[in-house]
Amino acid sequence: MCFEQAGIENVYVSLTDDNCSGVDTIVINVEACTSLAESFLNKLSLHPVPANAFIKLQLTETEPITAYSIFNLQGQFIHSEEVNKENILNIPVSHLKQGQYIIYVKTEQGVYSAGFVKD
Repeated sequence: MCFEQAGIENVYVSLTDDNCSGVDTIVINVEACTSLAESFLNKLSLHPVPANAFIKLQLTETEPITAYSIFNLQGQFIHSEEVNKENILNIPVSHLKQGQYIIYVKTEQGVYSAGFVKD
């Protein structure tokens, strides 16, 4: 499946199992979906790694951060928060279990990701 434009898409899923069938709708919000361009590389600074109490996020450009989401390496959602267009974020991570995580940072220009380790 390929989406050529950003926006909301409805995907209809039909499933049949043992003569029972059902249809459901999945809503997909497509955001800035492009190939990995050089302009997206090295824009996100995250430290310290490994982290204990907090991580500090900063974009190398002056793009304000509007939200972030944290997932573990199994793809399980851990935490998400909308922020008020901050350029630098100090995110508490002391409540996280030891392990590796991926953070997605949303701006008005796109979504960036980085990995970090919680000690």
